[in-house]
Amino acid sequence: MKPSPSYLTLNRHKTFYFRIVIPPTLRALFKRQREVRRTLRTDSYRLALKRARQYAARYEAAFDKVMSVVERDELGLTEADYLEMLELFPDFSSPKDTSQPAEPVLSNEEIEARLRRREVGRLLTGAYARPIPSEHEALAKQLLALSQPYLATELQAVLPRL
Repeated sequence: MKPSPSYLTLNRHKTFYFRIVIPPTLRALFKRQREVRRTLRTDSYRLALKRARQYAARYEAAFDKVMSVVERDELGLTEADYLEMLELFPDFSSPKDTSQPAEPVLSNEEIEARLRRREVGRLLTGAYARPIPSEHEALAKQLLALSQPYLATELQAVLPRL
């Protein structure tokens, strides 16, 4: 088997990581950081190699763009201008999905109510993802009222007896 490329590393949990050394002239832009390290979220060598090659191409292209500006420095850029260039280096490891709105933060009571409703739904339908049928809604409300003294974590054992 061929040796792994230098930008592909394996941690002790058998997960592959991508790493690339930041050129010394650009380290000031990265708070003196020496390298960029990103998880590839896989234990498959072939998939890790494919993802790492994509990261390497992206980072090398971004480094080249910034290096060409830094080397010329004919514009007399300030530190703030260089910090704006950091936007060329997005976090490729976890792309943000903006198509769906983020869920609002729930209070502890709302979380508890959802857990209770979920357990009652599982008891009545046999699965967590199924909605409670309208003919069982009255029974569901009665079970929710009877289960109030119990913790939500105890409901799986308690609800069948109720």
